[in-house]
Amino acid sequence: MATAMPRARHVVASALLAQLSVSVTEQGLPGLNGFVKQALGLSAFGSGLLVSAVLIGEVVGSYGAGSLADILGARTVMGIGSILGGVLVMLASILPRYGLVASLVSAGVFISAVTPAGARLIRDSVSRAKLGTGLGIRQAGVPMGGFVAALSLPTIAASVGWREAVATAGALTAAGGAGSLMIARVPARPAQPPPQPGPRKRPRMPGWPLRLAALWACFLVSGQYVILAFLALYVHQKTQFSLATASAFVATAQIGGIIGRIGWGWVSDRFANGKPKELLIVLSTLGSLVAAAFALVPDGSSTTLLAALALAAGITLMGWQGVWIAFISDLDVGERAGRSIGFALTFVNLASFAAAPLFGLVLDASHSFALVWTVASAATAISIIPLVVIRQPKTGHMIFS
Repeated sequence: MATAMPRARHVVASALLAQLSVSVTEQGLPGLNGFVKQALGLSAFGSGLLVSAVLIGEVVGSYGAGSLADILGARTVMGIGSILGGVLVMLASILPRYGLVASLVSAGVFISAVTPAGARLIRDSVSRAKLGTGLGIRQAGVPMGGFVAALSLPTIAASVGWREAVATAGALTAAGGAGSLMIARVPARPAQPPPQPGPRKRPRMPGWPLRLAALWACFLVSGQYVILAFLALYVHQKTQFSLATASAFVATAQIGGIIGRIGWGWVSDRFANGKPKELLIVLSTLGSLVAAAFALVPDGSSTTLLAALALAAGITLMGWQGVWIAFISDLDVGERAGRSIGFALTFVNLASFAAAPLFGLVLDASHSFALVWTVASAATAISIIPLVVIRQPKTGHMIFS
């Protein structure tokens, strides 16, 4: 027992580094939306589609990546996926427009492995009493990577070029994947003994509780990608700051995301008694209110107000994933944990991909950021509906209410 905690710490550190590294690309490319839009003369819809290309690959790869994590081992799949994804992002930076998109999509297929594999690794290595905190720390890698990206990539794009910024994101992703494999050499907790031979059971398809939990996340992640793709443009319009300077507000939101993912995970373990559904409803409510507040901000408002709203948006609209993964881990998934998480992430990645171009269409049609934030607020409020349908009894397994 004395060696359990050091092993758990190394596992969490490995998963955190892998998630941070891929998030530099996932979170950073949407932050280059304004630069790509200006450089290529694209509409908001077109630029949103291009910077979200990695997410197309993640939609394709998430379910299979989760299954591979169950079969080949979570640490191997997590590290190799990050390395190969980063290399393909670097390759994309030197290709013409259509080759760039194809390479980013291919990178997304490999990057998709990191979340289900890392979550499976945490689930198998951290005690149930600390699962929310462990997953929250791992998921904090998303805004941590986004923070690094928000501070560095727009500056690189402004001073050298957006392609160089893309190459930097890929290099950081590949390097982080290699580092996670080095940390993961520490022996893990012994594997469970293989099950005794018996009648073969047909694999069960993910049930409705998991599908409803995925639907909730699809609504929430749309608000997250409004922040990533449009917050800098929004601040640029409100304050006349340069895009590079306005990107600092995205970094502020990422700080909020770090606080939220770790903090909400701790709250889930400490106060939610292993049943985080109510906490997710609170997050939906708060996130909807924050998005509505953005819609009401008048031109010429103080930067302090905008920074405070960006921080609040990060805590709510970007701080939910650790609690959510703990929630879906309460399903009776057993050795199918990676597959089930990958199944849910398939739809979340699809919503992530669709968010930036769809909200770009709203902006193109209305020329109003207020309407963009209003739609995001409504979507976040609607997310409460699928959660209400799920009841989580004392056994920890979710059923319909």
